[in-house]
Amino acid sequence: MPTPRVVSSLLLSASVVTSAGCYKAIGVEEIHPKAPPPLVAGQEIEATDQIIRRDSFHINSRGDIVQNRTRLGDASYGGDKLTMAQLAAMAHPDGWQGIVGKAKDLRTTCRRGVVPEVVATVATFAMTAIGIGVGLSHGDSSSDLSERENMGIMAAYGAAGVAVGSYVVGYVIGGRACSELAQFRADNYIDDEHTDFVGGEVELVNKLAHEFNAHRGAQPAEPTP
Repeated sequence: MPTPRVVSSLLLSASVVTSAGCYKAIGVEEIHPKAPPPLVAGQEIEATDQIIRRDSFHINSRGDIVQNRTRLGDASYGGDKLTMAQLAAMAHPDGWQGIVGKAKDLRTTCRRGVVPEVVATVATFAMTAIGIGVGLSHGDSSSDLSERENMGIMAAYGAAGVAVGSYVVGYVIGGRACSELAQFRADNYIDDEHTDFVGGEVELVNKLAHEFNAHRGAQPAEPTP
């Protein structure tokens, strides 16, 4: 049988790996996208797009010293600044409803893994504490283990099994959707409330504003998410 210190190291490593690989169903945020403002017939979205020169420089691929620049922009409707989610909702209301619906479905699936994740987390802390405790209490690694230390190691192994088993069960019944939800929210700006856009975001803002102004600016208001 491996020495207590080897066991404690292995258990500590297992706890770190388990924690790092956790699917994070605990505390997953609800889906609350900010509704777009009511539509007004004939009113268009106003988008800005400007290049700001910075007081700093860099050397480009040709070896030239070039002043740093940043592309900035925003969008507003009736004087109110819009988030990316609101822009998407106004430009593609039907598609947006589907996006919000899918995000909520993913969250519901993700939440099924909460209880197994709690069990796995508690078991992970328990196996780590037991393993480290046995390792610290056993002064001479070459001496035989006491009955109490043997029981501690068995308990740590048992906790490790519970942690891994609970994590796997939670992942299968719903936890797999947690990472997909996080990526989906990032890709679709579900409820990001920032209204000042930088770089490539400005291009998307202009595209959505143009689509709204070209096809929906003069239409009556529709239900919002």
